[in-house]
Amino acid sequence: MKTFASVRRFGAVVPFVLLVAAGTVSARPIVGGGVLVDRDPNNDTVVGAAYYFNALHSDARVGIGTFGPSDSTDYYGWQMPANTVVTAMTIPLSSPTGPFLTPGTSVLLSSGDGTIQHVNAGSGGTDQSGSTPNSGGSVARARPAAGGNQKVRIASGESGSYAVLVSVYTGDGGDFEEQEPNNGPAFPLVLGLRMGGPMIGMGALTAGDVDYYAVDMKKGEVLGAVTTPVENFPTTIDVPDTVMDVIDTNGAAVLVTNDDAGSDQTGTARGSAVRYRAVADGRYFLRVRGFNASAAGKYALTAVLLAPPPGTECIADFNGDGVVNTNDLVTFLGRFGQPCP
Repeated sequence: MKTFASVRRFGAVVPFVLLVAAGTVSARPIVGGGVLVDRDPNNDTVVGAAYYFNALHSDARVGIGTFGPSDSTDYYGWQMPANTVVTAMTIPLSSPTGPFLTPGTSVLLSSGDGTIQHVNAGSGGTDQSGSTPNSGGSVARARPAAGGNQKVRIASGESGSYAVLVSVYTGDGGDFEEQEPNNGPAFPLVLGLRMGGPMIGMGALTAGDVDYYAVDMKKGEVLGAVTTPVENFPTTIDVPDTVMDVIDTNGAAVLVTNDDAGSDQTGTARGSAVRYRAVADGRYFLRVRGFNASAAGKYALTAVLLAPPPGTECIADFNGDGVVNTNDLVTFLGRFGQPCP
């Protein structure tokens, strides 16, 4: 078993946000190379409004944003070298249980001069809703021909909180590198994800290969992960054609699966994206595999672990399965009159 238990440090910026986990409100740091900040209302215009970070090496950042009745557009930005790949993924956080549908988002990638490189609205991966593409989150990938200022625009017609996960692949390995044998739940690469600390790393598929990554989660925490095919980097980002799964704590049942997520400026979508909210404490698994047995090549994997924002906990979900039904009533009656821990 291989373990990666730390996240690179790029500075001492550790802002705090108010998060909820297991029904308890607490202040938790967003760590892992800094955070993208939703600075309303100043980030709703293009000029001088985006929050920037510099990406000289493969890097990933995450931010928590909120849309309200008078706020429907957020801009984020970064500096990047030429011949790199940027991937942006949104994770809607205002659906109390089940699918990540609210707020529904669109993602637009553009260069500093405003030239649109790619846009994606919906169909950005899957989640607890099953095999139906999630209509709330979005994924977009772009290969800017030149470096410099780049921007991502997140837009929505709905109120609510969301996370935006942005990664830049520059050709180096980033935070971790997949090593064989990690082709099963008994031999995963353990990602030491810290709350709000995104990681980007490298994996490689050979014909018929599968790669397993382990993520330790508490009930209610949210996992977001996205792959970017980089075998032909920096020419194209469509090889290998990946499929990604979230597998339960027993290493057996597939909880979420996704083939194609979003698209890029070529109009193809060979990367994958998943979102999953843990229904119980435990070690879950991310599995990356080829669309078919012949799919092979290098891919970048970006992942983040988040706590749900305040107000999204579902107090009636007594058995923690993400659905409120008669089973919760049975669980409640079974515990009625018992002292709290």
